[in-house]
Amino acid sequence: MDFDTQVKLAIYNHFAATGIAPSPGDVAASIDAKDESVLQAAHNRWQRKRAFQGMQTLHLLLFCSMIA
Repeated sequence: MDFDTQVKLAIYNHFAATGIAPSPGDVAASIDAKDESVLQAAHNRWQRKRAFQGMQTLHLLLFCSMIA
C-alpha cells in the first residue's frame, strides 16, 4: 500500500474510533512514520485536488444544458 493511502486510512480509522480529527502525530504514530512525512503527504494530496478547481466538467455542462 502506498504511503498516501496509509495516511488516508489512518485518518479515517482515527475518526471512526474517536469521533475527532487526528493530529499529524496521531497519524504518524499509527503508521510508524515521521510527523513531517504525514504533513507532506497531506499537503501533496491537497495540492493535487486543488489543481482541478475551476475546470468545467461534463456534469456541469450537461446540467446547464438541461436547465437552458
